[in-house]
Amino acid sequence: MSTRFKPFHTLVLAFILLSACSAPREIRHVRSVDPSIYIDALKNRTDPAGGFATTMHMDFRGGDRDFQGKVYLLIAFPEKFRLEVPGWMGSTLLLMVNDGKDVWAYYPEEGRSYRSSAHGLSISPYLPFPLPVDPSLIPLLLAGALPDDMGEHSATAYELESGRSVLYLEKTGGETLRYLFSEGGEPRLTELKADIRHGTYTLTNFGDASGLPTDFRFRSDGGELKAKFKDSRNLDNVSPTTFQSPVPPGIPTRNLETTR
Repeated sequence: MSTRFKPFHTLVLAFILLSACSAPREIRHVRSVDPSIYIDALKNRTDPAGGFATTMHMDFRGGDRDFQGKVYLLIAFPEKFRLEVPGWMGSTLLLMVNDGKDVWAYYPEEGRSYRSSAHGLSISPYLPFPLPVDPSLIPLLLAGALPDDMGEHSATAYELESGRSVLYLEKTGGETLRYLFSEGGEPRLTELKADIRHGTYTLTNFGDASGLPTDFRFRSDGGELKAKFKDSRNLDNVSPTTFQSPVPPGIPTRNLETTR
């Protein structure tokens, strides 16, 4: 029995074939592979007792906020971080701390502070740059680790024509995480790309065994946030006291939402 295509169907088929042929070599799938190998490799990146420290040079442009400057960042897995924006002559412009439940933004020179839940974006308008995701997810995205709600994602993995491998985690509702791994040997993460509800996030990691980040970029309708990492180092232990509220007694704190 012969099969005949209508002109419209022929055009659609041709478009699909051309799209496949024109896809970058980097992302052409050669064969399906077991995703558990790459999931285990990502699990090994985030020791619950450890974290990492880095200096970021950040640049945000968009809307009514522009920010360029140096930022000190300390992360403890899976959710905690401390961010400091230094000012002139050893001063501090902003201290932002997330203890896994609450997040504070404290401006020492202005004597004002804000607090919100670590699982929302209500504090973002009160920062000099927008947050691409909930504060609780920042350590995992910057480390290129697995999401906490891993059970809600479907996982597939492929060997690529370039010799590298890719792991996709897809969540109902459209969120997609793409982890790109180095060629040969033990899988080493070299890039994470996330299509999240507010835009597209890309993290680039060193290709060596350190697996430390080199830069990230977040693009959304509101602008572009970029950062380059310098002097990054892994930490075996991070003291929990590092992530206590940075707001001194007597400084009023605006509570942006009910946190508990």
